[in-house]
Amino acid sequence: MENNWNVPLFEFKDATKTVITFSAPCLTYAKNAEKSKTCPFMVSIGAMFVPGMCCHVMAKTRTDVRNEHSIDGSYVGDCFLSVFCSGMSLKVG
Repeated sequence: MENNWNVPLFEFKDATKTVITFSAPCLTYAKNAEKSKTCPFMVSIGAMFVPGMCCHVMAKTRTDVRNEHSIDGSYVGDCFLSVFCSGMSLKVG
């Protein structure tokens, strides 16, 4: 059975996480990557400042979370969200 994300892309239930994500996205980005075991916190901080690598790590993090929780989707869709809706896609963690 396939699952869906618990929180829709454009829904903001936790005001604190929303403020942190939009004021310091690098912290949420790195925390999500570390929590999903995509890459260590400091490596993901560095990757955020490398063009192309930042989107790959963000998409890979979403893919890892999807795979862990059997959520429907694809790496291509994760890449699309990472490029065009990066602030919203950070809410995976």
